[in-house]
Amino acid sequence: MNITIRRAQPSEAEILTDISLRSKQSAGYDDDFMSACRDELTISPEDIERKHYWVAETMHVCAVIGLDVEQGKDTAEVSSFFIDPAYKRQGIGRIMWQEIVEKAQSLGLKSITLASEPAAVPFYTAMGLTVIGQVLSGSIAGRVLPLMMLKLA
Repeated sequence: MNITIRRAQPSEAEILTDISLRSKQSAGYDDDFMSACRDELTISPEDIERKHYWVAETMHVCAVIGLDVEQGKDTAEVSSFFIDPAYKRQGIGRIMWQEIVEKAQSLGLKSITLASEPAAVPFYTAMGLTVIGQVLSGSIAGRVLPLMMLKLA
């Protein structure tokens, strides 16, 4: 499979939101859960302009990853990392993760953090992240998510 990684375009916001929602729901969440986290999973054109978003593309866009870099900080947060369910378990996640690490290093960052989907912890652990704590979900009251970090060389 030939995969290209490139910067996302603001005009792709709707496509990226659709991938985010379908990817999240593929973890087994029901419609009520998905409705509750719709706003948090929505990627707007303004998000793409303000933050660092990349997409993986085969014949069409099949994955998105976003890195929220605050001016003057040496750490950044992965704000989105979703793969179209039809493309999961084909190595795209690993390729995207390697790309985001390289981008973060080129920006001079010292670490990357993310609030992980609980089911994704094994993937992120395999990518070198460690659980450093917990954070509350931005969508579901009382839901706690693992907070993970990767220290960069």
